[in-house]
Amino acid sequence: MKPCFLSAAGALLAALATLVHAADPQRLDRVVAVVNNEVITRLELDEQLRIATRQLLRQGTPLPQQQLLERQMLERMVTTRILNQAGRDTGVRVDDTQLDRAVARLAQENRMSAAEFRSAREQDGLEYSVFREQVRADIVASRLRDREVEGRGTVSDAEVGGYLRSQALGGGSDEFVLL
Repeated sequence: MKPCFLSAAGALLAALATLVHAADPQRLDRVVAVVNNEVITRLELDEQLRIATRQLLRQGTPLPQQQLLERQMLERMVTTRILNQAGRDTGVRVDDTQLDRAVARLAQENRMSAAEFRSAREQDGLEYSVFREQVRADIVASRLRDREVEGRGTVSDAEVGGYLRSQALGGGSDEFVLL
């Protein structure tokens, strides 16, 4: 009779252990922003805040108030999503070769080898693959800005000279009108 009782007690303990393990608290995620058809979740925002905080501390920069940092990070994430969407919609692409060259240039600008640069990003708490995608997004954003600027009109040297002469002669105001 004892062996049966022990095996029943063992089974009960195993079942309880499974229930306790299943009851471990899980971090719940929620939507903090919707950018067109894409969402930004609380967990994504928290991860970006963790990375930014770690980088600021490493650089010796005083941390802003948590609420301000959170708002700025969310704005940055929304802007990044909008630019990525615009890039996809307009066909702006950054292939891996272009990305590799950009990352190598960043390492060189920081006077590091590629391995040192990668290690520094990981010490900042940033997975290298995530860092690369951030660089890709930055390149897309830069290309979109370049396209926008190229679409604007130009001002000739003669127009600039004429304006400067009129300001010098007429004692023009300090007010500027940008179109």
